[in-house]
Amino acid sequence: MKIGKEVSKMVATFIIQKVLEDDDGLAYICATVERFFAVARVLDMVLKSIGKQHAPRLLKLIISCYSRLSDNHRAGIALTSCLPNVFRNDTFNNYIREDPTTWRLVEHLYENVGMNQVEQVKEKMFKCVVHHSGEFAREFANFTKSVYQGLEAIWDVDSDYWSYFEILAMLKDLGYPTVNKLWYYDEMNACDIVLLEDEKGTKRMQIIAVMTRECHLYVTHPVSQPDNLERPRKRGIEKQEKWRGMRHT
Repeated sequence: MKIGKEVSKMVATFIIQKVLEDDDGLAYICATVERFFAVARVLDMVLKSIGKQHAPRLLKLIISCYSRLSDNHRAGIALTSCLPNVFRNDTFNNYIREDPTTWRLVEHLYENVGMNQVEQVKEKMFKCVVHHSGEFAREFANFTKSVYQGLEAIWDVDSDYWSYFEILAMLKDLGYPTVNKLWYYDEMNACDIVLLEDEKGTKRMQIIAVMTRECHLYVTHPVSQPDNLERPRKRGIEKQEKWRGMRHT
């Protein structure tokens, strides 16, 4: 779809739209973060490929897909964070207003996203499972279907305090003044364990938590730093901690 002509994009997007129109199809796509992000990524790619081209029929199909996705509660909350920036562009909105039918779809999308933003504020707590005081099994050098041997702590996180630097602060409370690298689990990535380096990663983790009820953070500390079994004291609330071999499939 990324390099296809408009006709092939139309056909592919039309198929997605028909799947989403069916309640079972919508539920199936939004049942896992992998399926949701796969569809959202394709729609975003097609939307970007249109650019300044005059393709009103294709644009209407894409908007219809986003509007329908927003009808699903979990997908609607996720869209509050990953809706393409073009939907916030005044020039784009003024262009869409010329077609009443398409504009009604956009209004429906905005209404659902707005309600889910309110819902997100009400339910701004989410769970982060922190895997620490261990290491990845060496036989999984590329981290695909990774196995991590170590301790597990569960944080109840306030989304208002969720950022890369807040994570570092919470890890200090957990007993890690320094860390080697941080990773997070993302089943949509080719290697399911992704290096966490900045706010883009923390935002992605929050979206994953919305879709799957939780996100997973992996801590690797410097070799010279001993395994630290100290309990967290402030921001993170630990519910359980025990040795586990974690495998994601």
